[in-house]
Amino acid sequence: SDRAPRSVQREREREALDVSALPAVMTPENLREMGSYVLYETSRGCPFQCSFCNWGSQKARLRSRNREVIERDLRAILETPTVTHLWITDSGLDISKEHCLFLADVIKRYRRHPVNVSGYFFLLHADLSYVEKLRGGFDTLQLGLQTANDQKLSEMGRKALSVERFDRILDAVLPHFPDLRVDLIFGLPGVGPKELRDSVRFLLDKGIWLMNLFRLIAIPGTDLAGNKESYGIVADEDFPFNVYSAPGCSIDDLYAMQQFKVNFDTLRELFRGGTHQRALAMGIDLVDF
Repeated sequence: SDRAPRSVQREREREALDVSALPAVMTPENLREMGSYVLYETSRGCPFQCSFCNWGSQKARLRSRNREVIERDLRAILETPTVTHLWITDSGLDISKEHCLFLADVIKRYRRHPVNVSGYFFLLHADLSYVEKLRGGFDTLQLGLQTANDQKLSEMGRKALSVERFDRILDAVLPHFPDLRVDLIFGLPGVGPKELRDSVRFLLDKGIWLMNLFRLIAIPGTDLAGNKESYGIVADEDFPFNVYSAPGCSIDDLYAMQQFKVNFDTLRELFRGGTHQRALAMGIDLVDF
């Protein structure tokens, strides 16, 4: 109704938007404003419904921009001399293998100067041979594992990407993209300091040292934010929507994990090239800094 809150009205307007009809937006004026690091969205929506993420929901169908528009925009970005980084912000670029291969082909055809291109991938298809064909287009693949605890992954709706499947993903990806980046979220219900350290150790043992550690936030529109009491979390009602405690994760635990993130980010280079494994052989666990 006309009396619905403005936030609800905005949500309805956003859901009604036909992304495929959007015009090209990467004009010279917009690119000057964006500077050297450009963000670009080729599709919207997600088939998964993770409790902590607002990309997917029952009402959010996956939809993409028109390919002619995408090609025009990417060409404008890649041919702009001042652009050095392009982050394609889709929820997962390989929801459709054909879509991510199309993007890789466009990037290969129009990139004439060094532009680092990166984006999120799900890597959940039974046949991952398409990953090899992404080389020369994408420079960095990023994957959201979130935690190496299979039970917690399942509880938050991430049943598709399990720890059990991770070895198969690494076998297919690392030969072509050795600097795979993996995200971990701390502060999820049941994901406290021990679980965070265990997840970091799990990835280091797999040869992954490029990790992004993120503190959980209760994003509006997510199942987590809409059902705080049932999840047992305490969080901001307004921006920045930080979570302050969750089952198995006290406020002191969150502060400790935030400090762990700061330390890890500072020392990340120490983990490059198997340093962690060599230190373990000497009886030193670098994760216990």
